[in-house]
Amino acid sequence: MKGKIFFIAALCLLGILLAGKAAHAEVGVGMSPSKIVLQIEGGTSQDFEFLVFNSGDYPLDISLGSDGDISKFTKVETSGVTLQPEPKPHELPIKNGQNFKVTFTPPVSGETKVYTGTINAAGSPAKGAQFGGSVGVAALAQIIVVPPTSIFSYITPTYQAIILIAAIILAVMFLMKRAGFKISVQRQR
Repeated sequence: MKGKIFFIAALCLLGILLAGKAAHAEVGVGMSPSKIVLQIEGGTSQDFEFLVFNSGDYPLDISLGSDGDISKFTKVETSGVTLQPEPKPHELPIKNGQNFKVTFTPPVSGETKVYTGTINAAGSPAKGAQFGGSVGVAALAQIIVVPPTSIFSYITPTYQAIILIAAIILAVMFLMKRAGFKISVQRQR
């Protein structure tokens, strides 16, 4: 009987020690810069890189996204990357971080407009990790969209297609007339 009690007590003590060790695991994700302000001409694209790093103890699967007004014209090219933890003690420069390219392509506007939102980095445990849940960080983005300097920036692809079709019809009509075809419009009574 004493052997069973000793065995159960040893298992309980081992469980407490393991639970205490798991409770001290650090989980975190960081992003640099934490805020950007960009001025972009409407209808053009501008790229920006965010450095994302893992400040925890275990590998994290990282994905990026955008929220707010900027999400309509923001594209994140790199996503779904596993980042290894930064060596301790943490120091600069970042060793295991990765740059994520974000492209902003705001719409054309006749007046200056300000769009705000966030670029979000979320980390979830990589396969085989000993913890669950997720962590995240966000960088504030303010995009100031100024009117384009060229009048041609206001011509959307739809208008360009209409102009192209009209030019083709006029060219065909001109060539048919030069070839001797008579084109006329008559009113019916």
